[in-house]
Formats: sequence, structure tokens, C-alpha cells
Amino acid sequence: MHQVDLLSPAERKITEKEYWAQRRGQEKLDKLNQKMLEDGITPKETRYQTEKQFLRDAIDDAASTAKSPEEFAQILDKKYHIIFKISRNRYSYLHPGRKKYITGRNLGTRYEEDFLLQTFKENAKSLSDRKMKIEEPQITATTKDLQTALSPDASDIPVPFIFIKSDLRLVIDLQTCIKAQQSEAYAQKVKLSNLKQMAQTVAYIHEHGYNSLEDFHTALDQVSNQTSAARKSLKYTEQQLKDVNEQIHFTGQYLAYKNIYADYRKSRNKDKFYEEHRAELSLYDTALRTLKEKSAGSKLPSMKALYAEKDRLIELRDTQREDFSNHRDYERELRTVSSNINMILGKNHEQEQQIENEKDL
Repeated sequence: MHQVDLLSPAERKITEKEYWAQRRGQEKLDKLNQKMLEDGITPKETRYQTEKQFLRDAIDDAASTAKSPEEFAQILDKKYHIIFKISRNRYSYLHPGRKKYITGRNLGTRYEEDFLLQTFKENAKSLSDRKMKIEEPQITATTKDLQTALSPDASDIPVPFIFIKSDLRLVIDLQTCIKAQQSEAYAQKVKLSNLKQMAQTVAYIHEHGYNSLEDFHTALDQVSNQTSAARKSLKYTEQQLKDVNEQIHFTGQYLAYKNIYADYRKSRNKDKFYEEHRAELSLYDTALRTLKEKSAGSKLPSMKALYAEKDRLIELRDTQREDFSNHRDYERELRTVSSNINMILGKNHEQEQQIENEKDL
């Protein structure tokens, strides 16, 4: 016979009040969705969530990857706009649409300190175990040939057909060097893969129309400058986003303890009240001082305005990341070509030096 333990706290605590609130909310949502369907509109939301259930789902998601309370708080803030607070070993959560915190105890044992600390510990151990596994060596971009820069079948170019008819001086110089390396004296030393790489380099130079080394180096310098500018813009935006996140954090901290500070001001025995609420008042003072420093005398922005600015900066950062990534990849591509050019010209230079030395003998 199965028995229900009514004494042990529930992992997910759903009160009768919340249950009926969810039922009523779902009925209203279903009616609204039905009307939208009749008007030819596809509803975005089909499941009604209470504020507490929103917190539970968000906490479950954040706790599945977080390895510490700090990382846990960052995920909740960044992904769900939920502010996480620890006070006297009690975990509390501020829903983005509320002004009052909800304690983990009111959500269930899965959302309190003991369960979450154990979860963070297990996540950290799991990550450590994965890092200990031997990873397969990765091929760096600089050691790859130029197959990604040229056509997919560039690596299959037969060696006898690597020479291209071209009026570009740099192409002519490179092919002259390659032809010298295909002489009988070098036939046994030069690997087939090297000759294919040389062929790809020549094809790349011809395709992009670089007439001289100076033209190529000018292009390389230009894309290098563009990469640096893109990196600088990205870092500036990331710093702005960091500042906004700090403002959100301290604004939430300020609002969380504002009432306690007001009670402290009204209390008759301020010394006793301060001793009983030292931690909360200290956090309030820190938040207020930090916000004043950031505002520089201006009016403090609302949480709504801060989150709007955060969303704008995240969108800008993502665009700049893509732009920086494209410039960086192109620069790496050109640097690989540059390395191959130096390899081709360098080997020919060594050959000429050897011939000159033999003449002197």
C-alpha cells in the first residue's frame, strides 16, 4: 500500500491558492487563444504560468548548468531578468514583474540552499571529469591548407596542372619558384601535399588579383586594421553592457532593502535594529553608494529603462561579434596565404644561395 508523506516538505511546493490561480489563468488564456484563432492569428503562448512557476522553471534551467551561486545569479539575471538574493542563508528570488521577493521555501525544497549547493557541486565535478578526458588534437587555422578559401576540390588539383596563365607579376614569381622546386634535385624532397598547397596559394592570388607583394601586404594591413577596429567597438559595447548589468544588480539590491532602511530610520532603538539587520543595511548602503557614483548626480534610471538598454546592447553586441568574427577569419585567411608565399619565395631564395655558393667553389 502506497503512503503519502504529508510531513516532508515538497520539492515543488504548490499551494491550493496557486493551483486555482493557475486553473483560472489557463481558462482565460484558452478563451483568448480561441478568439485569436478565429481571427486567423496563431497564439504565441498556450500554457499559463503563475509567477511562482515562472521562477521554478527558470531556476531549474539555471541550476542545470551553474557551478556556483555567483554563476547561478548571473544566468537568472541575464536570461530571465530574475534577481537572486541570499540573506541569512535563505535563498530568495525577485520576479521581473514584482517588487517583493519570493523565498525558495515558498517554491519548494529544490529551490533552497541545501539542494542548490549540492547541485552546483555536482555540476562542477561533472565539468572537471569531462576536462580530464583526452581530447582529440585540433588542427589550427594556420596549419590548414587553403581549401576553405578556394573551391571545395582545390586539394585535388593535379601537380602537373598547377600552373596558371596570368599577367600578375606575383603569380608569375610564385610559379617560377614552384617550377624550380619541381626540378629533379628537389623531386624527392618536396611532398605532394606541399605542392598542392602551393597550387592553392597561386590560385588564390590569381583569383583575387594581387599583382605584387606590395598589393597583397596592403590588403593584409587593411583587413588587420578593420579587425582591430571591430575588436575595439565590440569591447566598448561589452563594457557598456557590463556597466548596465551592474546597475541592474545594484538597483535590485537597493530596492530589496529599501523598506528595511526605512524601518531603521523609524525605529526608536536604532542601535538594536542595526545589529539585527546589519547585513541587509550594509547591502543597502553599498547599493545606494554605487548607484550614486554611477549616476553622477543624475536621476537614477528605472529597472524598465535599464532592461531596455540591456536588450539594445545585447543586440548590438551580437551584431558586432559577427562583424569581428568575419574580419578576424578573413585576416587569418590572408595570413595563411602570406605564410605560404614566404615559404615558396624563401625556398627559391635558399636554392639561389646554394647555386651561388657552388659557383664560388
